[in-house]
Order: sequence, then C-alpha cells, then structure tokens
Amino acid sequence: MESKNFTITQIGDIVLKQPMPFIFIEAKGKTFLFQEDDKSGFMDIDMEPKSIQFKNNFYLCAYPCTQEFWQAVVSQTGGHDLESSPVRSKGLTRPVENVSWHDIKLFISLLHHLLHNEKLFAGNQVIKLKGGFNLPSEIQWEYAARAGGAFLFAGSNQVQDVAWYDGNNDLHTMPVGLKKPNAWGLFDMSGNVYEWCANNSNELPEHGEAGDMDQDNTVSLRGGGCWDGARSCWVRNRYFIRPDRRIRLIGFRLLFSPSSSTA
Repeated sequence: MESKNFTITQIGDIVLKQPMPFIFIEAKGKTFLFQEDDKSGFMDIDMEPKSIQFKNNFYLCAYPCTQEFWQAVVSQTGGHDLESSPVRSKGLTRPVENVSWHDIKLFISLLHHLLHNEKLFAGNQVIKLKGGFNLPSEIQWEYAARAGGAFLFAGSNQVQDVAWYDGNNDLHTMPVGLKKPNAWGLFDMSGNVYEWCANNSNELPEHGEAGDMDQDNTVSLRGGGCWDGARSCWVRNRYFIRPDRRIRLIGFRLLFSPSSSTA
C-alpha cells in the first residue's frame, strides 16, 4: 500500500540538509485514554485519565523543528520580526529553541504563505496539500508519542534508547533523529527539547484537536529536555508556561491537519 507520509525537502530556493518527514497518524474514530496510568508511580493529582474519541486523522513531523527549517522559512518570507537564529545551541540539524508560543504562531502563518505560493517541495514536486499546519494539542502529542504502546518514554522503557537528557548529554541540544524512534517513526518525542502544544493547560479538546486558546492562560509543554533528568522525559509528564516566554530548551514539532481550513 502506498505510504500516506510526505516529506518537505525544499523551501523556495533552499534545499534542506535535513528533510522534514511528516508521518500519517491514523486517529479518526479511535478512542484514546489520555493520561492513562503508565505504571511509573507518577500520578498527577489534578488530572484524571480522560477518554477521547478523535474526530480526524493528522500528520506529525518525525522531528522537532530544526534550526535549518526555521531559518529557511524566515529567510524565504522576510521573517516579519522573527529572529533567524534565536537559539543557544547552534547547529542546522539541532532543534530550534528559545522561541515563544507566539513566535511559533507567526512562523506557522509564514509557512502557510509559502504553501499558498507553492514554495514547499517534496522531492522535485511542489507540495499540493489541502489543510494547514499547527502545533499538536496535548492529546494529539501524547497519542502520537505512545504510538499504541505503554512505555515510560516515547518508544522504550529505557531512557537512553530514545532521549537526550542530563544523564547522556553535556548540556546542549543534539541533532535530531540520532536516537531510536517510537513505533510510528517519530524521533525525540522524549528529551532533547521540550515541545510547545497548541492548547491551554486547562483545556482538553473533546475530539483531540485544540480550538481557540485563551492567550492569557498558560500553555502546555511536553517531552522533557536535555538539561533535565529522565523523569522529565516521561511521556505522561505535563508542564505549563506562559505563551510569551522564550526559554532555552523549549522548541516545537509541527502538525499538519488535512481537515484544517487555515492554509
């Protein structure tokens, strides 16, 4: 059967050193228990497991957004006040970090501009997609990270197999994709950089997709980072921060929704 995945290989005149694959996540009609007990002993006293039935499928990038991808989008669109290199740990194939939730929303609008103007390429073909880019909701993020399993980390019960954290890292981010992926082909869902999600900390979308957000509230982060311990990288762990904060080790991963009308 032909793969439904697609890969962005070029943005305008820039051919990416690290192409960005988007993995098709089959979710429509499926039921998922968000924050299901993973036997770690960690229990969020403010969060009871919640059953979610997804309304739509979605795509998730196999990697956190790289510095190369960020710079290519910013340079091909004029940037609109975004820094082309806001990071502390520099390297084209390392994750972009030190970006706020608001920065990312602007970045996504620039990505849609490129999509409208046929400046995104998969191989030699202009990408012809109906839908839009976004951040994943917490529910979409956790569903994809678990990949149908019940591991402590995204793809393994052994943190060193799948994550960069303070036990195997010298306090800077690492190039994406060096650790093992989870069962659905997603890398670095645990460790390397924390990842912004689309929704408020107190918002759990009924069908898994984040809606309009109260921008005065805190926003969810998931995944853990390379400066922190293994526990920060547990799939089930949740963190919250104001959307205007720019902090080292906080990056993001793009979602593409074929049902979206934002593009």
